[in-house]
Amino acid sequence: MTVLTRRSLPPHVDLNPPSKKLTVIHHSDFLSYPASLLEQLEGAVGRIWDLGKFANGFGEKEYEVISKDYAVAAFTIKRDQSQEKVVFAFLSGASTSQIEEKNWLMFGKVKGRAERALAHLQPGVVTYSFRLGGILPVSPVPETSLFQRLVMDKVVLPFLAMTLPQTVIKSDVLGQGMIEAVSRGGSGAIEGWEGKGEPGDGGVFENEEIKRLAKGQSKI
Repeated sequence: MTVLTRRSLPPHVDLNPPSKKLTVIHHSDFLSYPASLLEQLEGAVGRIWDLGKFANGFGEKEYEVISKDYAVAAFTIKRDQSQEKVVFAFLSGASTSQIEEKNWLMFGKVKGRAERALAHLQPGVVTYSFRLGGILPVSPVPETSLFQRLVMDKVVLPFLAMTLPQTVIKSDVLGQGMIEAVSRGGSGAIEGWEGKGEPGDGGVFENEEIKRLAKGQSKI
């Protein structure tokens, strides 16, 4: 596994001692990928993109660079000379639509544009977008704010998980769902999930579908 990051991994996920199965590459510009970096990524046919920020405090153009342009640049990296498809899993979000008129939040507009762009990439690239709900951590995340740790993670999200489970997903379930997609979707389709990865709102994984995918189940 290779992690491409701008910063050092946070202590709670940074393995100590390091694992031979994990390579961490620091890269500062997610719009540019020099040949030396591409050599290190060669052979990585399954790629998960989960970089992003809350839209609060950003103008639309600036937020689009972070949430769409970075992903498009990464997803258009040329694959190696093998004919195997490159499979991407893109972290989108709820309240998103690829039909711009349906989005009343800037977050949804920009994420919808990203989904739409990623669904029309070059031949040999397959993209699965994931519209998750609120993420309930399975273990504490010390780097988050006190409000997030004590109010959202301890009270609000657990309450929603019990009362409105369709709005919340556990972090390990989300991760497993995305891994399932990149490991099973190399042919351009995931068995039992035909149509996913195609352009349009029906081609993305919604929150409850991610949970079923993570369990190895088919769509209803």
